[in-house]
Amino acid sequence: MIYLTTNTDGWVTGSSEGIGSVCQWNLLLNCLCQDLRVQFCADPFTNINHWQYNDMTVQEWSYQFTSFFNFKRKYVDVPCYDFDGSYNDLVDIIHTSQILSKPEDTIYKVSKQFIVQNCLKRMDEFSAKGYFSTIRDNLNYQGEKYFEEGRRNISVHVRASNSADIPPNVPSMETYGVWIGQGEICNLIENFKKVLYNEEVTLHIHSQGDESNFDEIKSAETDSFKIELKLNRPATEDIYHMSHADILVLAKSSYSWMAHLLNGGCIIARDNYHQPLRSTVDLVDQHYNFRNNVKF
Repeated sequence: MIYLTTNTDGWVTGSSEGIGSVCQWNLLLNCLCQDLRVQFCADPFTNINHWQYNDMTVQEWSYQFTSFFNFKRKYVDVPCYDFDGSYNDLVDIIHTSQILSKPEDTIYKVSKQFIVQNCLKRMDEFSAKGYFSTIRDNLNYQGEKYFEEGRRNISVHVRASNSADIPPNVPSMETYGVWIGQGEICNLIENFKKVLYNEEVTLHIHSQGDESNFDEIKSAETDSFKIELKLNRPATEDIYHMSHADILVLAKSSYSWMAHLLNGGCIIARDNYHQPLRSTVDLVDQHYNFRNNVKF
């Protein structure tokens, strides 16, 4: 049996990366494995950033993602080879193994660059074939599930500044309180109210910081349009709910982008988003104004 794997170490590039930056390539490779009918496996996540302010050691912080994503573990006694060939080279290896019915297991480790070149352009295809849904359905989440049945559940990721993130003065990341304020989010809420005026809605803000930083947003709540502040919550709780939301609004963040892969509902992003998106994503302008005749 052929297995494919890729990096799970947040420190492999020489600077610590968060779970989104590391796991997104594992998600895409997992889909490729499903398409090629080979197995995906992964080492435990290590050296994942953002443990510093979460009252965990880096080992505890990284392990929670190993448990949550529930990937098949890499076998220590199986030969593992670095693969630096083309996509066609990989297909030839797989087909040769299948034709010869080789009984021994072999693992090939592919690079991030291989995944970028051969998987990013197939996001829509992978989604249509249900590969991301298969990964989402295999998540090992044992925490609280707070989405209410009978309501439209919206998840809005708001990227806040923290001690382990990129500098907040980098405009491309649109840090809340620096490049995006309560005004933009309130405008987003009002636009949702206009489109979903006849529905019961709960909008969940996934972010960090004090509730006082979101008081204007919270004041936009009505009986039919509830606003829940999910601040400083466990990362796996955020990822689970962002991946299952009826509508997901992305921040410029690999954390968001990873959830956009897993989410099978409606997805919204600003039109200057920094990473490739699935073609079904609804784009909004810099103030979160919807395009004409948008429907969710």
